[in-house]
Amino acid sequence: MRAKKVSSPRSNVPGRRLSAKNTSRPLCTGTASASYLLSTFGYNVDAEQRDLEDFAVSVAERGLEIADIAHWFEYHSRRT
Repeated sequence: MRAKKVSSPRSNVPGRRLSAKNTSRPLCTGTASASYLLSTFGYNVDAEQRDLEDFAVSVAERGLEIADIAHWFEYHSRRT
């Protein structure tokens, strides 16, 4: 039996530009993954949904350095 191919309604469409309007969910997958990882070490990300989305778009559009991404999570994380 073949597995069905599942596609996201916001999958990579050629010519589609990244912006906060059309990519908040796919880009937030990375922030959700990072948030989950931090939670396994006893930290919670303390940021509004909009801030998470803006951060994810910034990472995608500006290609932030790893150190900048780490700094953002350090600033927005609290020990539980």
